Amino acid sequence: MRINPKLATLALLVSALISDSALAISPPWYRVQKLYANSVGASPCVTVRELTNRTQRRYNLRIDACEDQVAEALTSVFRRRWKLGGVTLIVKVYDSQGKLVIPGTSQTLKERFNNALKDNPYIHKVHTVNSPLTHLNMVAVECKKEIIQFWNDNIGDLYGNENYVAADVFREITSRKFRGINMFAGWSTYMAPQK
Repeated sequence: MRINPKLATLALLVSALISDSALAISPPWYRVQKLYANSVGASPCVTVRELTNRTQRRYNLRIDACEDQVAEALTSVFRRRWKLGGVTLIVKVYDSQGKLVIPGTSQTLKERFNNALKDNPYIHKVHTVNSPLTHLNMVAVECKKEIIQFWNDNIGDLYGNENYVAADVFREITSRKFRGINMFAGWSTYMAPQK
């Protein structure tokens, strides 16, 4: 059997471009961990840990906050439970003393978002929006015009990266309910004034 030198060269080139880790596809719960780590985890007061698995069907994601009001806000603002096929991912937030935090009610909706996103480099501003239609206070969060990028063996990207507009990542991980009550949060990209 004769080997075509052009095809052999092409095969070597392709194999050099694909990293060893790109040969396997990550489960979706690893993507969720990376969404938190690269968005919420960008705050200097927040540390998003690696996943731990309790069983084959349940994973825990630990998030540590250096301030108690930040920890309480994180439990209120962001999703704490994900159903991913037959697997459940539980997000647990711990305070500055390493104690598990239960969502509290001591903060207004705007305060929760401000505390959860404190010093986050992707956030421009949090607004309260009064809606005459619903008579409810809603929160609008303006993100800076930034891309959140992380490796996740994306076979559609030459380097295996996933790339998102920051507002889209925060929108995806934001809780829709707090203690059974609908929570209204809008995420937008801040348009800096043109120079």
